[in-house]
Amino acid sequence: MDESENIMNSTSREVKGAGAPREMRMADLELVGHVKVALSARVGTIDLPIRELFSMKQGDVLMLNERVDAPVDLLLDGRLVARGELLAVDDHFGIRILELA
Repeated sequence: MDESENIMNSTSREVKGAGAPREMRMADLELVGHVKVALSARVGTIDLPIRELFSMKQGDVLMLNERVDAPVDLLLDGRLVARGELLAVDDHFGIRILELA
């Protein structure tokens, strides 16, 4: 079998575990477990006209659409991965995970 046939065979195979539950995919962590990712916490959003955006000045307050006690979204590359409770850990912010997406 030449190299082009190997490539065809490997690309036509179905990826094992593609539809498997989260627990079954955890076995693949050995392959990628060392890779670092950047998570973001979104506390709320706001829609406002561009005019208002460009007229902002230091000291202005924007009211977001979420209540103070609402869960925050934890995002990985813009995709929701979890929701949690915003809290203080010493002098830093922390998030207690409430649910996984």
